[in-house]
Amino acid sequence: MWSVNNGCKFAQFEQGAILFNKATNQAERDEAYALIKKAADQNEVRAMLYYAVALAKGESIPQDLKLAEKYLQRCVELGFEPAVEAMKETIKKI
Repeated sequence: MWSVNNGCKFAQFEQGAILFNKATNQAERDEAYALIKKAADQNEVRAMLYYAVALAKGESIPQDLKLAEKYLQRCVELGFEPAVEAMKETIKKI
């Protein structure tokens, strides 16, 4: 069974994205990004890209361009095409 509680990276990303889109305050955004980061740390490429872009922009989490680049580079290594454009944009900012 795929679930957030069972550590399913796909469920963690989906739930995190839903929570973020519904968030009305920073505590809710923090909860959403915690789930997204858990999924990203398990190589869920959509979560890695989502988290990397947030890190690069400093939206709702502290900006960290080096860490954003790390996540984007891993996406590229895993062959996730949408990460290529994001990687180009991040590199421009470094």
